[in-house]
Amino acid sequence: DKVLPATNQRAEALKDRVTGHTPRSRDPRHRWVLGRGGRLYHYEHADPAQGLLLGLSVYEIDPETFALVTRTFASSAIWDGESWTISNGWRRSFDNGDTHVEVYDRETADLPIRPSFFESEEKGLLWGVRREPDEMSYRDQRAYIARLSRRGYDTTRLRVALAHKIAFPAIPFFMVLLGFPFSFRVGAHGSLFGVGLAVALSFVYWAVLAVFNALGAEEILSPLLAAWAPNILFGGLGIYLGLHLRT
Repeated sequence: DKVLPATNQRAEALKDRVTGHTPRSRDPRHRWVLGRGGRLYHYEHADPAQGLLLGLSVYEIDPETFALVTRTFASSAIWDGESWTISNGWRRSFDNGDTHVEVYDRETADLPIRPSFFESEEKGLLWGVRREPDEMSYRDQRAYIARLSRRGYDTTRLRVALAHKIAFPAIPFFMVLLGFPFSFRVGAHGSLFGVGLAVALSFVYWAVLAVFNALGAEEILSPLLAAWAPNILFGGLGIYLGLHLRT
């Protein structure tokens, strides 16, 4: 829980360097992107599948004086392929000490972000959130889920991943429970047969794990049950077979 999130972040940063991309901010609380035209982007969460940005702030800066020209904020912004629809948003313009504020609420807005921004290499910077659960500790991810829930975002996938943080380290124990009875049953068939059986059981285990993970993501099962069901299923099978071994 302490080592893997940090090392995963470091691995992604090295991957960005190897592929020639600007290293991304891996901290979900500080997602800053340097755009073109003197713009800085900050957001709390991005969902590429829905074209959704949460907690988006866009800062336009005068490249000559480095003065802040405008700041645009949107609690949520959805790109429909042609325009942005934002909720609970506003834009504040600064001109020689005077300010002007425009308020948006569930309406189309002319945000200074265009599809070309997402189609460029910067797309990988803005939407680089697919490995978030692997790059956060249990405590950080739980706090992150709470923040997104308060904004009304569907956190089912993240809650399933959070439950996996506890269930995943227990997999070796349940695999031992499953393999124990088979170690007595395959003795007469030789070690090669046993190795092949172990590999086959591993493939079956990961396939079942993927199925239950998908069921959890679709809210057919609760996140806790989706994460622990494979362990319970195979652990129970191992115990059953172990109790029925011939002695």
